[in-house]
Amino acid sequence: MALGVEDFLSELDDVDAPSKNRGQEGREVVTVPDAEIEMATIEDGHEVHPRSRSPVSAVGQNRRMQIPAKTDYAIRALLTLAASDGSVSAEHLAQEQDLPAKFLGAILSDLRRGGLVTSQRGPEGGFKLARHADQISIADVVRVVSGPMAGVRGMRPETLVYEGDSAHLREVWIAVRGALRGVLEHVTLDQVLRGELPEAVTRFTTESDSWVTRTP
Repeated sequence: MALGVEDFLSELDDVDAPSKNRGQEGREVVTVPDAEIEMATIEDGHEVHPRSRSPVSAVGQNRRMQIPAKTDYAIRALLTLAASDGSVSAEHLAQEQDLPAKFLGAILSDLRRGGLVTSQRGPEGGFKLARHADQISIADVVRVVSGPMAGVRGMRPETLVYEGDSAHLREVWIAVRGALRGVLEHVTLDQVLRGELPEAVTRFTTESDSWVTRTP
């Protein structure tokens, strides 16, 4: 049974933001009612998800760097809002991008608190972007829903101290963060929506090697 916009927005007010987990990119956990989204682990050569514990064929033996589902869903929902002239209901956003409605509710709550969307109650209510799509970078979205980029063990790389043979490892993690910023801070929702991606993106996508998954 579909919820009215006012009922849905009321539910969003009761959703706890995953602030305790934000910024811990080494372990992505999102707490919403009846759901926990966490980076899968690799056990005995299989990908094992925290809830189901059912193995999925995978290559590797360690946790893999990946973009959390929450970030992917948030960007997809915002792209639908960017393509719309007026307010869009949460139900429509979920249907349009085939997203889980309850999880999307928590994401929209974060996006609203983060100043990326606004909400309106009433028959014509729903969600819309808080500013034009060309003023919202992908990095803006990542930071709102997932926290600082390229954290190491939940810590900012510049705060790390290594000794001995690992003394220069911090510089590597700083470079990783710089590389992520070099892409995500220079592409906006509007550019993704129109398919007119900047050189920060195309310089990688035009290289055939970028499309190939590397395994150990």
